[in-house]
Amino acid sequence: MLVQFAIPNSNVSIYNANGYVAQANANAQGIVAVPYDCSLAPITAVLSVYGQQICDDATISTAATLPVKYTYFRSEVVAGGVDLKWATSYEFNNQKFVVEKSKDGKNYVEIGSIAGAENSTAEKAYSFLDVDFQRGGSAFYRIRQVDFDGRSEYSKVVFVDTRNSGSDKVKIFPNPIQGNEPVQISGINSADLNKGNIRVFNVTGNLVGFKMAGSNAIQLDENAPTGLYIIRVLDQSFRLMKK
Repeated sequence: MLVQFAIPNSNVSIYNANGYVAQANANAQGIVAVPYDCSLAPITAVLSVYGQQICDDATISTAATLPVKYTYFRSEVVAGGVDLKWATSYEFNNQKFVVEKSKDGKNYVEIGSIAGAENSTAEKAYSFLDVDFQRGGSAFYRIRQVDFDGRSEYSKVVFVDTRNSGSDKVKIFPNPIQGNEPVQISGINSADLNKGNIRVFNVTGNLVGFKMAGSNAIQLDENAPTGLYIIRVLDQSFRLMKK
């Protein structure tokens, strides 16, 4: 489980109804991922101790685990193939990341794996090079994160397109987006996906800033409020909702 707001650099102990104790040390921000088997009794108390300081006002009625949290997942076309990069802000019980690839966005195959950090509250960066990507082609990628107990979950999908011209109709996804989530654009090759061919407008018609967030993705200005936006890609326009 992830414990926040503990005493910085303290020893954090987890108690349940049977008296079981799991321990770990909080970082300078008072954050720590404490390994805890959720098949055991529910958590009843959290104790943070550092020197003469004691904090024991946290009570948890049920055991809970938090998944790996991604800070970003993006792609870049390089000389050797496609370089996939991602980072996590915390990991709990994380055994490994499995990289999966698809030609159609529906059927995925495993192309490699990287060991996870097990338990961590520090940002961890990872990368994987797909050396089998062929210039002039396209591919969808996703990460399957696997726990030590065998459970898994998927990241968001990133898309790479290096075809000379988009053979499919241009599409944007996901739609709506959550927060600063990148917008993937398919049907246009990576070389044509640049600020010269893309414009973003708000509902009043004013230009909205954005940045490139991968080979086939853009990310709206982080200060852009929730609401409706118009994305113009070459000669096509799309409505995008930001929540």
